Amino acid sequence: CIFVPTYSLAYCERDLDKLQIEGHPVLSAFKKWQEKFRVYPEPDEKVTLSVTLIGCEYYFTFSKSGWVVIFDQEGNIKWLFNKYGPEKVLSIFSDNDEAISFFKRLIELNPTDKSLYITLGAAYLRNGQHNEGISALKRSIELDPNNAAAYEELGKAYLGKKQYNDAVSYYKKAIELAPKVVDIYISLANLYREMGNYDEAINTLKKALEIAPDNRRLYSELIYTYMAAGRFDDAIKVIDKAVEDVYVIRGIIGATIQIEDKYPVVKDLIPSGPAKRAGIEVGDRIIKINGQSTKKWDINKTIENLRGQEGTQVTLKIERKGVDKPFEKTVTREKIITAGAATPLGMKSLINAIKGNFAEARKDAEKAYALASYDGWAKSAISFIYIIDSPPLAKEGKITEAIKILSTKKDSPFDRLLEALAYSKMGDLKKSIDTYTSIPEEYLQTKNVFHQQFRNAVLESLKPYVENKKETAKSLKAKGQYREALKEYEELLKIADEK
Repeated sequence: CIFVPTYSLAYCERDLDKLQIEGHPVLSAFKKWQEKFRVYPEPDEKVTLSVTLIGCEYYFTFSKSGWVVIFDQEGNIKWLFNKYGPEKVLSIFSDNDEAISFFKRLIELNPTDKSLYITLGAAYLRNGQHNEGISALKRSIELDPNNAAAYEELGKAYLGKKQYNDAVSYYKKAIELAPKVVDIYISLANLYREMGNYDEAINTLKKALEIAPDNRRLYSELIYTYMAAGRFDDAIKVIDKAVEDVYVIRGIIGATIQIEDKYPVVKDLIPSGPAKRAGIEVGDRIIKINGQSTKKWDINKTIENLRGQEGTQVTLKIERKGVDKPFEKTVTREKIITAGAATPLGMKSLINAIKGNFAEARKDAEKAYALASYDGWAKSAISFIYIIDSPPLAKEGKITEAIKILSTKKDSPFDRLLEALAYSKMGDLKKSIDTYTSIPEEYLQTKNVFHQQFRNAVLESLKPYVENKKETAKSLKAKGQYREALKEYEELLKIADEK
């Protein structure tokens, strides 16, 4: 169900003794597999079994705690690793030790399966056992020297050990073996970025864009890398290109259509889109498009006739519940910016704020948040606008809304910086400092110019607190109260800059 929902027939949360479906191949296949490998718990244990039939060829089984195995109708182990990779396979496990034990057992049964060693290696890496992971991954390479996935995982392993040069070598080897796999380029670029080698990161992402010119994640990574390097004008150029080339659909009416009872029916509308403005409503049945009956049209033919050149018109004949007779509506086809554009627009807003272009920053943030209020960059951008728009010492209004939005992104160090800035502006310096000091030191000391801009803004806002602490420490020292003075300096060191 998780991996291939389009083709699945699932029996979920059923005990083994409840899966007695007469003549069903799943049960006999499962029993053959159980007899063959003896990995599954004994039948007298309470076993929760979920089975997915994929194209009548493979079966997934799950235990209560997670992933078990894929097997075929003869009970032979099959592996969808090559399609989904180790991360998705391991995402089913809630316990890394269990995953390691399970894959070690499978390797005993299948000692020449290279993909099992890769997945075991990835499981070790998730558990922080880098050396064990490296051993498993190198064994996979012994079985298949042209194994790109193993080299990619080795890159991650050496990155975890902070052995950057080795990590680079393994990522490059993975790209050499699989030159069209975009994710490896992204991993290498992220490594270069962590090393502070922004030029190499940018070059790597540009090469990947030559392979996949419409890949949105590549655009986001390239934009962010330019931001990290402090090349804000270059970042904006890429944002403008991405929004125009990748996040725009041209010549559409802004409606989601489904076929029901042989006719196209409007199921959703883009707010303020051309169909909405023309008076089309959800539930409308389209019986004609430009004079042609739509009866028995499939979805592809319907979309083909609804779309056209930007600026042209399409006439729809509509049947609507509660309206006696069909009527016509004419809609002008337009280009629509998709919700995905919230990410680059949120980035652009923050860049414009750094450059002091607050009107542009506000416009981009509002547009990003309107497109997708759930998008991380849109949240950061609108929150920062709310912070800078709030008066000093404000205790309610937009600044509290900013803190509310930022609190939904608990694992984001950047948003903790914004949160610290918000508390500082509210006058709650203790909460600002507590928030700031909760950010990992590694993040605060990064060479990332974009992060430094906001870190410096927080430190600037805390200057009155710092000066007060300094005076208190000096006074205590002068009185010979050295322990107390040291405590004040200890607090100051938590928010000291590199000097």
